[in-house]
Amino acid sequence: MADRKVKDWIESYLEYTDHTEPCHLYREWVAVSTIASCLQRKCYLDWGQTVYPNLYVILVGPSGARKGTAMGYGRYFLKELKVRMVAESITREALIREVKNATENLTDPENPGLIGVTHASVTVHSPELTVFIGWDNKQLKMDLTDLYDCNERWEYRTKNMGTDTIHGPWINILGATTPDLVQRTLPLDAVGGGLTARMMFVYASRKGKISIFPQLSKEDEGLRNLLLQDLEEIKMMRGQFKITEAFLDSWADWYPKQDGNNPFSDVKFSGYFERRPWTMLKMSMIVSASRSSSMIIDAVDFREGLEILKRVEIPMKKTLAGVGKRDDADVMSKIMSYIGMERETTFNDILAVFYNDVDPEGLARIILTLQKINYCDVVEKNRKTIIKYKEK
Repeated sequence: MADRKVKDWIESYLEYTDHTEPCHLYREWVAVSTIASCLQRKCYLDWGQTVYPNLYVILVGPSGARKGTAMGYGRYFLKELKVRMVAESITREALIREVKNATENLTDPENPGLIGVTHASVTVHSPELTVFIGWDNKQLKMDLTDLYDCNERWEYRTKNMGTDTIHGPWINILGATTPDLVQRTLPLDAVGGGLTARMMFVYASRKGKISIFPQLSKEDEGLRNLLLQDLEEIKMMRGQFKITEAFLDSWADWYPKQDGNNPFSDVKFSGYFERRPWTMLKMSMIVSASRSSSMIIDAVDFREGLEILKRVEIPMKKTLAGVGKRDDADVMSKIMSYIGMERETTFNDILAVFYNDVDPEGLARIILTLQKINYCDVVEKNRKTIIKYKEK
């Protein structure tokens, strides 16, 4: 394979998109998902069982957080490289057909172990995830849950009640939605396990910056071309990732400490916590591919992958803040997003925005709860009750 044009694809992608309005987290995870889309099922890690570098990445934020903008910059590269992508609005039957039609044989004269191996790899790229998943499409959610683990063969029942088989299925998802739609489309009994346990929720309460003139400069266009060339090299990668002793040392130091040592406390993410070590293995593969085509995972890949994961976990719990048994859980989530965006507001301003959802007494209870969980401070100033967001 040819030498890489940039030192690290993810870092250079962040530099390339630095002039745009989406926040750092959105842009970073679009880069991660873009690499995963190119690695497909062609690349894997043998870890007792086979680990593949697919992820279900969901950008979550209110309207105006620039989720679609962030996705658009990644979509450009996938379209240029003709990575197989699934339509944004699709039925369960059509999705299965798309995956089955993606089946291809792997051939690599330098890698005899790939002879006779097939894979059916597709990427879902959906700026409106609710449109893709649907409001009450339980069967599709069950299918996506099953397909995430990339079993060697996946059998499904056809309309005529027969069965058919897909060999080597692999699905990678990059989607976007709002906290409100997360609550509506994910019933309480599904949270914590099933599909949500396999999702990486990338939460932001606002756009990252204001860009007066978000046009590509000649330097940006030059960097884009270098990124495209390197991503083509990544797309050509195939076979088994190998690990170094240094990686194994880092893993041996980190992994035993994970039981009961979750990055944050929220029972709704119990399924995610259980799968976190496997996510780290996927991230290590992706970070390694970001730096070189050697297919060797070193300690630096583990460290950088863990840092990327830690950054997204800090705000992750806000995604499911509106999912719960409290009668006002949904409006509390909306108010939290509003306070996070405004940074400083007043009791009366919040009431003016949410008067259809909550009365003054209910709002006072919500604000008290948010104080207790250290989400905001409340001070009296010039006869006004000021609500200040507490930076984490």
